[in-house]
Amino acid sequence: MTRKSLIAGIVLAVTGFVFSANADTFKNKQTGETFYGFRTQKSSAKKTLVYNDSTKKLDALDLLDYEVAMDGKGRRNSVVMVSITDAETLLSEDVSKMVSEAIVKASNTGPQLVLLKIDNPGGRGDYMKEVCSTIAKTDNCKVVAYISGGSFGGGFSAAAVLALACQKIYIAPTASISSIGPFVETSDQDFMKLYSSDSLASYSIFAATLAEQHQRPALLARALLDKKISIVEVTDTDGKTSLVEKSLRQPAQTIVKTLCEGFSDSIEKSVASADQKDSSPAIPADIHSRVLNLTAAEAVRLKLADRIAYSVQDVLADMNVSDAQIANAPGIDAVVKQFAAAQKNILQRLTRIEFMEKRAAILEEQLDRLEQEIRTTPTTRTQTRDRTDLYRNRRGNVVLRSRGHLSTDIDAANYDQINNAPYNDNRYNMARKNYGQQGFDRSETVISSEPSVASEQAKVELFNVLGSLIVEYRQTISTAKRWAGSLPPDIQLQTLEKNLNSAMALSENLRLRPR
Repeated sequence: MTRKSLIAGIVLAVTGFVFSANADTFKNKQTGETFYGFRTQKSSAKKTLVYNDSTKKLDALDLLDYEVAMDGKGRRNSVVMVSITDAETLLSEDVSKMVSEAIVKASNTGPQLVLLKIDNPGGRGDYMKEVCSTIAKTDNCKVVAYISGGSFGGGFSAAAVLALACQKIYIAPTASISSIGPFVETSDQDFMKLYSSDSLASYSIFAATLAEQHQRPALLARALLDKKISIVEVTDTDGKTSLVEKSLRQPAQTIVKTLCEGFSDSIEKSVASADQKDSSPAIPADIHSRVLNLTAAEAVRLKLADRIAYSVQDVLADMNVSDAQIANAPGIDAVVKQFAAAQKNILQRLTRIEFMEKRAAILEEQLDRLEQEIRTTPTTRTQTRDRTDLYRNRRGNVVLRSRGHLSTDIDAANYDQINNAPYNDNRYNMARKNYGQQGFDRSETVISSEPSVASEQAKVELFNVLGSLIVEYRQTISTAKRWAGSLPPDIQLQTLEKNLNSAMALSENLRLRPR
């Protein structure tokens, strides 16, 4: 065996694309006995479970004892379609795991192929990697991607990398493959954090490896996750065309086309700086023309996709299974709905938390004043302060910016009710309900009367507010842990846990404080 053939054999074995993949005819090397069926990803006693179409059951076989032919015989006349068309797919650990499980379960039923229908804005790199690894390990059945032109318009960022793990990529004529999807349902800043975050760049080599395994351009695969890469199409002196990073272009290479310019460091810094100031980031208006953004025709020309397909039926026809029955993988929609409900629940709780943090800060300030005086004379004060001052150094800053259905406007009269009403007063409860629905301003002007009440009453009210706050924190943290990825991108679980501990400490301090 030559050194070249030996290396090729090792590569095939490592990547999993051995000759036995998708095998359907099994011939025993010693007895010559032949049967039709399909291999599963299940095993028993270190042997592979193989479905025998003659006996209609699974047999545990050592595949090294069999010659396996990839002739399509023994498989069911079906295609299982796994839809990756919900925005939550790569944001939720549970949803991405369900997608992985659906692919494995589908392959074990012996279909002609598993079809991933992708129309998705992207998501987290760790969830993307998990699904891609599942696809790569599914060597007992063909896995094909179809990037459809649905509501999102194609496959973007991490979602596009899912297609790179498949054996073939089809794309609708109106769909796109890009590192950033269209901004929908949220602000530009939040969209970038959710679906095309800077942390994805660390997975660019993983994407490049997937591309190389299927003879696709690794440089384009990297650019799907790394927005700083600049790529040009060049020709050399022999007229040969290739793709190179712009900074690595040789003098003899002539630029034919610029595919992406990428973000400069200055743009990245301005976005990060604006984010720290809680203001709109300086995202360029022409962002989609700067990063990698390929039409269907360009994706096929550059070999990032294999063919244009106008429909799922076109895909099946090209795969020679046009008469196969299409079955949708079950279970994914239900998990998506549960995750979306968890996200909504968390947003509502965070709104209530922010309200109660405000109220607790006001009460704590009043209590500090009252405990320094035996009696106070009612006075009127006017004070303007930023909302972050209300948290003081006692707790971390939990901030909810406007997110679609949540408004940041507040009615002044409604706030006045909150600020002055006792905790158990009906005006307070009604104001709290309205306030929690409306959200919070970045700054406020407080006009209130110094309460001529005993410090004990203020302490009791603060103690009650902290009790409710602790309950909200605990339930929010519990939901966030149950549904990984459900927190807004600008709020960390560690911050909530820190705030919970701080609220509990203050509550205990109030309980032990002498009357």
